Amino acid sequence: MPKRHNNHQIEDASRRQFDRLLPDEWVSRPKSSDYGTDLEVEIFETDGTATGLMFYVQLRGTDDTRKETSTTLSLEQLQYFHQLDVPTLLVRFCRPTSKFHYKWHFEINPTPKQDTQKSLTVNFSDLQQWNEETLPSLASDLKIARRAKNLNAHGFVSLKADSSNLGASKTFELKLAIQQAAEICGTIAPVDTLPDDRHLPLLLSETESSIEIRCGKLTGIEIPKAAFGDERSTALLYGACIVSSDMECSHQAQAIANSTLQNKLIAPHQFLAFRAAFALQSAPADLVNFALLNGLEDPSSPANPMLTMALVSASQKSHTRDWLNDWFNAVRQFAIQNDMQGPAAATFYNQGNVALQTANFADAVWYYNQARKLRPEYLTTDYFLREFGGALYNSRHYLPASKLYESAITDTSAATDWHRLGDAQLLSGEIELATKSYKTAEGSQRLSPEKFSSQMKLSLCDWLFEKYGENLVVRWHEASKILRDIEGLNLQHEQEFQRILDSANALDPVSNFNVGVSCSARSEFNDALHHFLLCGIQCPHDLEAWSNAIKCAWNIDHHAFFAVLSAAYAHNALDGYAHFRRDLVDQGMPDNLIETLDALVGELDDPTLVSNEFTSWVQRYSSEGDTKQSG
Repeated sequence: MPKRHNNHQIEDASRRQFDRLLPDEWVSRPKSSDYGTDLEVEIFETDGTATGLMFYVQLRGTDDTRKETSTTLSLEQLQYFHQLDVPTLLVRFCRPTSKFHYKWHFEINPTPKQDTQKSLTVNFSDLQQWNEETLPSLASDLKIARRAKNLNAHGFVSLKADSSNLGASKTFELKLAIQQAAEICGTIAPVDTLPDDRHLPLLLSETESSIEIRCGKLTGIEIPKAAFGDERSTALLYGACIVSSDMECSHQAQAIANSTLQNKLIAPHQFLAFRAAFALQSAPADLVNFALLNGLEDPSSPANPMLTMALVSASQKSHTRDWLNDWFNAVRQFAIQNDMQGPAAATFYNQGNVALQTANFADAVWYYNQARKLRPEYLTTDYFLREFGGALYNSRHYLPASKLYESAITDTSAATDWHRLGDAQLLSGEIELATKSYKTAEGSQRLSPEKFSSQMKLSLCDWLFEKYGENLVVRWHEASKILRDIEGLNLQHEQEFQRILDSANALDPVSNFNVGVSCSARSEFNDALHHFLLCGIQCPHDLEAWSNAIKCAWNIDHHAFFAVLSAAYAHNALDGYAHFRRDLVDQGMPDNLIETLDALVGELDDPTLVSNEFTSWVQRYSSEGDTKQSG
């Protein structure tokens, strides 16, 4: 007989029991688990009046009493909760004890170490056990969350001392610290007397060992007194910054962080500095200065790699990156002064990656060189060899690039790795070696655009052998010099470009393009095709070269056309075809034939689906005498 899985039983039990906790006036709606939450709860008043307050619930049930107050949560799920417009309540249900614990997603904050993992353990305290005070607390928290969501850039953060368990002296000291924090940062308001829509209310409580700053039960942070000594106002500023950031009040958090930076107030503990630093993500130059103020450049700190990742990510959206170099230089200086050669090398490697991603290839070569000098082990890693090789390749240092690519080849290397090696060998003039690499790439692929690209490159190698043989020369600098000379003398004729190909560099893209145009005009489509392919391989985004190559193949036969079209797609997706398509439309190709061609091109991700249909279409179209030739 079929049996029902225990996990499903726990899940259903947790839902039934949770619904029993809610008042009759509240509405609980099930949600698809595919979306990461189980329930949507809407709060109504006892008379049925809508409040507009709503929250999501993710239920985690267990039969293990040892895990009653803990569960695991993936970082992907946590990130999803933060993307939702409605707060999410993580609820733990233990079936043997019938106890519930809960925590708002705002309060789940990974440590630097956890941030590098796929999941984290969420622990629940005794104060987070569900009791008779939980329901009014949830409603109160949701009102605060709504205020936080609607708080504009000019809103305040109010700090209020909870004096219920404090004597007069302790209360005075706490209020004084609040006043001092407000004098340092204008975003801090010392009392909770502002209109609800103008401030985020934070409550301060103090024990013998710590100060806690909370935003309702939504989130909070506890700061040990041993960490800050007499610097209470500084501790309050950092805590208020972190809690504001947790509540996604980014303007307020950034203003508080900037105030600590301007007043050179160092965090009482590096973990507080790390948490507060991310309030400045939108101002990376300030983030760097803030991190350096707090000594976060130490590469052995768990916070360091997370800050580096955040800064590198920010650099991809910024036109200026001096602040990123300041960060790497400071980290490297700290590492060198403390005899940390590996981390020092890592800063050069990271700078090389940034330079490579931003197309500053010469800089990338220099940084990678420094990295491998400090840490020779880099030259034994495939990823470094490929990245360093890419920087050299794009700097037109093809021969050393081919050596690095070759060193990165393993038994499990993909076709793209062999293509990369073949391209570097081809452009350094090693045609025989390039042929071997392309044949390996072709043999390792199913029918695909990349396979056609391999075939086109093999055809190109054969053509170069046939055309130049042992007389093929590849001298890039000499070709560039001659090009400058003939441009200056306005001698841009086919003979001049052919002279460059014969005597200086058979692979020069400018000369090949111009000779290709002349060959195409004389209907020498095979030669023209290979001249344009040489341009396309070197300049994948040269749409004119790819469009011309497609035109030439169109005039050779349908096999060449389909192969070149697929190779163009492998290099620059649909852009090259779009350029060619415009010419066909301008020449009057019927709409129904353009439609058919578009449909075929739309299937290029898997040519096995369309190659036979394409062949039949071309044969039928040609036999009808309607084929449009484009010269």
